[in-house]
Amino acid sequence: MKIAHIQHPYLPGYGYQENHLPAHQADLGHDVKIITSTEIPPKFRSEFEREFFEAGEYEYNGVKTIRLPPWFKINAIEDLALRGLCPKLNKFDPDIIHAHGLISPRTLQAYLYAERTNSKIFVDTHIDNGNLSLGSFYKIGLFSIYNYIIIPLISRKCASYIAVNRYAEQFLEDSTTVPNSRIDFLPLGISKSNFTPNNKKREKTREKLNIPLDRFVMIFAGNVEPTKDLETLLRALASISSKYELIVLGSCDQDYKNKLEVVSKELGITNKVTFIDAVPHDTLSCYLNAADLGIWPGKLGITCIEAIGTGLPLIVSNDAAMEFLVSNNNGFTFDRGSPRSLSSRIQYYIDNPATLESHSQNAASFASDELYWDTIAEKSITIYSKRTDQDH
Repeated sequence: MKIAHIQHPYLPGYGYQENHLPAHQADLGHDVKIITSTEIPPKFRSEFEREFFEAGEYEYNGVKTIRLPPWFKINAIEDLALRGLCPKLNKFDPDIIHAHGLISPRTLQAYLYAERTNSKIFVDTHIDNGNLSLGSFYKIGLFSIYNYIIIPLISRKCASYIAVNRYAEQFLEDSTTVPNSRIDFLPLGISKSNFTPNNKKREKTREKLNIPLDRFVMIFAGNVEPTKDLETLLRALASISSKYELIVLGSCDQDYKNKLEVVSKELGITNKVTFIDAVPHDTLSCYLNAADLGIWPGKLGITCIEAIGTGLPLIVSNDAAMEFLVSNNNGFTFDRGSPRSLSSRIQYYIDNPATLESHSQNAASFASDELYWDTIAEKSITIYSKRTDQDH
């Protein structure tokens, strides 16, 4: 198959879907290209020390990648169209166009190209329990127009709408005009080369952080922001009397970090909480391996999925986007926003080390059986093939 992924943004070196799925599809023998923008979102610009990449051709993880300048932007959804997309697609002549983003001008661009070719569109959606806000009449109006006019148009050429989490699947079924018969589920995945259980990483990282090997360590990792509900976690820990350590790892706005530090001080747990700035993606597994338990009390993030690969039991909020992550008896859910509910789950793990060990083994099995990117890539090709065959 010739597969074109249309995505904004593309940030090399991360663990996002676009960093891994196209590469593993290419490993299966398919001809794969990524077409993306030159623009870097504001929150990543300090890391890359620039606002834009140069337009042109690149290669990431063995996949040819074309960067195009923005054509226009829609600030309400923080998205953009790509200038010159159709000519690039015309030159590549793909069988499959995998458009990343349901509500996106690029998906409409993909439709306009596919309408006059034999290409089939597959549209994925990453909507989860915290990244879609329709908090104004303006946004509600825009969504209604898109839902009742654009989606039915796109559906003329869209073979499948792919949900990457169960919340997104429910959203497609209950809140859009997407035909339910065309919805598929393809979860986000884990890099097998990096995220596996590793005792050496555990010991070295604990030594680096001056944490005893017998200390019970919890971790949250990812973008540290209000949608991740870190205050709920801190308040839950205030009632835990056992010795423990919490690592909060990730980039964080300084004002929000100050707020979390004030909360920690008020709760008397400052000496038990360590804040660590974001680390390179290839070293993230060291910190995950150093922990005994991963806790993601709020919005879904890719890091909590990667944690499963290191054999880390999870406690996650009881949202549809999160519950799938503990579906292999590898963790617990709690009532989102309730420190008491979360605290009881943490205490149970502390008091029941056999359950912790069992859930750790189940997490590693979950990753190897279902969540490594090579498995996800095979599933994606199966979806493409099944859906295109149905149209013939």
